[in-house]
Amino acid sequence: MATSNSDGTIHLFDQNTGLCIKKYQADIYISSIVFSPYNNDLLFSCGSAINRVETDNGTLSTLVELKDLFIDEIQFINENKLLVN
Repeated sequence: MATSNSDGTIHLFDQNTGLCIKKYQADIYISSIVFSPYNNDLLFSCGSAINRVETDNGTLSTLVELKDLFIDEIQFINENKLLVN
């Protein structure tokens, strides 16, 4: 399970114990967060960008930036498509 805070902190929790096992700092407001169906990476939206956290090494990267748009929500609608709202 993953959560995000308005300060850009992402917490990853163990589902069995409920304990926080990892913490990532994006330093920007995160409006939506979702696990990738392909691996354990987290995708999150902030402003006009969709970003990724590689949970195995903690690397943060921007996947795409949509100019002049605010991304409120992202979700996978099947294994091959990402819905952006």
